[in-house]
Amino acid sequence: MKLSIEFSSSGIELENFKYSVVQGGKTLVEDSLSGRLSSSFVRTFEVEAGEGPVNVVIQDSNIQGLNVIASLS
Repeated sequence: MKLSIEFSSSGIELENFKYSVVQGGKTLVEDSLSGRLSSSFVRTFEVEAGEGPVNVVIQDSNIQGLNVIASLS
């Protein structure tokens, strides 16, 4: 399955922003991101996933103005 993670913001700087995507109790992806985010940015991964929702887990949840959405297709 394809996992898409969309990051959006109106101009924040990220430095070693660590996140993971989980489904149930299984971690599908662990990754990090650094740089300036001034619009929308999508990362895609091939994963082995089941049916059901996925959740994004962010280590530092105090980042203002950052939206992260994960979806499977």
